[in-house]
Amino acid sequence: MHRSPSMKSVLSTTMMLLTLVFLGVSGCATPTSTTHIWSAPVQPAVAPQNVIVFGGRMTEPTRRTVEETFVRELATRGVRATPSYRIFPQLPTRDIAQDEVKKLGFDGAVVATLRQVRERQSYVPGHYYGGFWGGYYGSGWGMGSWSPGYVVTDEYVIVETTYWNLRNHDGDLVWAINTQTRNPDSTQDFVDSYIEEVMENLERTPLVRKR
Repeated sequence: MHRSPSMKSVLSTTMMLLTLVFLGVSGCATPTSTTHIWSAPVQPAVAPQNVIVFGGRMTEPTRRTVEETFVRELATRGVRATPSYRIFPQLPTRDIAQDEVKKLGFDGAVVATLRQVRERQSYVPGHYYGGFWGGYYGSGWGMGSWSPGYVVTDEYVIVETTYWNLRNHDGDLVWAINTQTRNPDSTQDFVDSYIEEVMENLERTPLVRKR
């Protein structure tokens, strides 16, 4: 005889599925925060539409990951973009790069520059177990059940990201942001978290449309 599943079983399964869905659509677990942001007082009348993306002061694998991820995210926001490594596997001198960028018709540039990877230590104080009257009060003043304090070392990846309008000879800086990413697990983890933060801020400008 077929037995229908109990309400408890159905609810349990539903909650498990909802948890999996939430985990699948939630943002990056690694936190990236904005430390400084700047916009030019006068923005271009027409935002750059053909952008080249540079990753600076990075290892080659990181550069490629950063550039490709930016290209993908810019495309979802209406901006055609190209990673610079496809054109310049090794960055040439300024004059050669400028001539090539102009010849290929790029009217904008996004530059992600790795500024620093630093460590910061902080002390996590201990915790007393037990109530005030249950042992803390008295001649010993809390000499009982303490968990020891400890030092935590966090790694921060500091990146400066700039957006340039290349329609004139020298190119004009139109937007810049400084970010820091705490304790990334991997290069891809860092890149996903960092670019998510940058794009969320960039969407508040007239340079890209909202996704």
